[in-house]
Amino acid sequence: MPTKDAAGSIPAIAPTPADLGFGDGSMAEAMTPLLAPIWEAEIQEFAPIVGLNLSVWNVFNPRIVAAIRRQAAEFCSSVTGTIAEAVQEALARVRSMLAGRPTALLQAIRDLFNTMTTSRARLIAETEASRAVHEAEVILGEESGMVRGWRWLLDGDPCPLCRTIARRSPVMLDGVPFAIIGNGPYSVIYHPPVHPNCRCSLEPIYYTDEQPDWGRTLVDPQPDDEDYPAGEAPDDL
Repeated sequence: MPTKDAAGSIPAIAPTPADLGFGDGSMAEAMTPLLAPIWEAEIQEFAPIVGLNLSVWNVFNPRIVAAIRRQAAEFCSSVTGTIAEAVQEALARVRSMLAGRPTALLQAIRDLFNTMTTSRARLIAETEASRAVHEAEVILGEESGMVRGWRWLLDGDPCPLCRTIARRSPVMLDGVPFAIIGNGPYSVIYHPPVHPNCRCSLEPIYYTDEQPDWGRTLVDPQPDDEDYPAGEAPDDL
């Protein structure tokens, strides 16, 4: 656990997620079996479309097992990083307000974590389910030998960033990312979601289809005015 400051009352640095019992390893281990049924459902639906044998392509396939574990690890790394930042902010607030009351700090951290998990549980679940579905499609498409690339499909109410991806690089060769955004665990965008609650999807483009002009990977794309709903572009505000 972190050491205390010179006054001996408040930790000098914030407890890490591991200190609080939320280490990446234990979280990933717990999350892996929760992701597996989502992958299995999508494999059952998509594998026959691209001609793959369901006796081979299932959640016991080594490549699928590795992909599920990787998703769980990336998710947990992202979450614990967010928690660490938020806890450090809570520590700074408590240090300035409640010097001499370490119990208040610990309670603030617990309250913060509980609030995050409660208010964001559904959002996180839906986002990770989308990630599982689309990564399963990409893996199966690659393995089938039938899929040449992918088309980005916007949902009914897309955000400006998704609009700019779909407008500027709507179709990409299999294995080539649509975009690279930042440098975190989800920075390389091969498929949706781009952000929490992203509801975009993919459409396979087969070798037998008419071949489009393939796009180029966007690097930290910034939406243009036309990617915002009318009257909401930054220049309009």
